[in-house]
Amino acid sequence: MITIAIDNFKFINGTYGHLHGDGVLRACSDLLEKCARKSDFLCRYGGDEFIIVTPMPTCEENSLLLSRIDKGLEDWNEHRLCGMERGKDIIDVLNEADKKMYLNKQKKK
Repeated sequence: MITIAIDNFKFINGTYGHLHGDGVLRACSDLLEKCARKSDFLCRYGGDEFIIVTPMPTCEENSLLLSRIDKGLEDWNEHRLCGMERGKDIIDVLNEADKKMYLNKQKKK
């Protein structure tokens, strides 16, 4: 599973308005949909978070997908990618992803 968050999304909404924020979410969703494979499941998980559930269990096996996403988002410069391992309860995986994403955001500050 891959989690993706748009950093500073509250700033985008607060500065440019919710309509602009909605446009950013749609653009991100469109980009992720173009990057994802037919075997992947893409969904919005929270305000600024997306999840891609893949049949591949490791980051190494998803490296091409991650590269496509990273390339597509490099102009935005407001993203973080986190990979999760297969074989865990979905609640544990989501909690772990949230913790890793929070730590990545803290490192950026």
